[in-house]
Amino acid sequence: MAAEDCSNRLGITGLYRYTDVISVIIINLEPMQDEKWEQLVETAKAHFKNAKLTREDLILETPDGPQKQGTQDVLVFDHPSGTRYKLARENRPVVLEKKEMYSHRAGQSAQAQYKFSETEFSHRLRVFKEIDFDEWEEVTLDSLGL
Repeated sequence: MAAEDCSNRLGITGLYRYTDVISVIIINLEPMQDEKWEQLVETAKAHFKNAKLTREDLILETPDGPQKQGTQDVLVFDHPSGTRYKLARENRPVVLEKKEMYSHRAGQSAQAQYKFSETEFSHRLRVFKEIDFDEWEEVTLDSLGL
C-alpha cells in the first residue's frame, strides 16, 4: 500500500516518502480519537492477514492493591513481510483533580488521591513488533531512524 493511500485514509498529511504503513502510524503523533482508530482497524483488516482486535483491562498496582485504570484495545496483524505487529490503544479516564495527602508523623509517607472523569478519556497509541514468539518490542521513531 502506498503511503499516500494510507495517509489519506487515516487523515495524515505530508507523508509521501514513507512506504511502510507502520511508519505512517508511528509518525502520526496526533491523539488517536475514536473515529481515526475505527478507520485504522478497518484498514488493517482489509489489507493485512490475520488482523484480530481484542479489548483488555488496564490493571495498575497501587498501594491499595491492583486497580483497573481503563481499557486497552489491541490490534494484532501479519505484515506482508512476514513480521507481526501489535497496535495497543490505551484508553484512560482524564484526571480531573489530584489531592496530595501529607502526614508529619515519623514513618508516614505522602499519598495522592485522584478524581477521574467518567465521560472523558485520553488515548495513547503504542506500536510493537514481534521479535520472538509472543515477545514484543516497542517500535519508536528512533528505532526506525526517523
